[in-house]
Amino acid sequence: MDGALAQRFHLIRSEAENKLTESQRTKRDEIEHAVIQYREKKGKVPDDEYYANLEKMLLDLARLYETNSTPPNAAEVIPPQ
Repeated sequence: MDGALAQRFHLIRSEAENKLTESQRTKRDEIEHAVIQYREKKGKVPDDEYYANLEKMLLDLARLYETNSTPPNAAEVIPPQ
């Protein structure tokens, strides 16, 4: 199994992985695959364009995970005075 394919398999799901629905996992896999494919274009497109498009894909990925993250409890982060 090559590296790119091996990255797509999880023997034990993390807590973040367990919070994703099946459709979110599918979307995540699509975005990650698009990023891997797009990396092959580096050097073939102007740097500004390359990084702007890459940023869009990575922000989509971050938003996907953000929808399932729970913000930390403020009492846990800021100690009472």
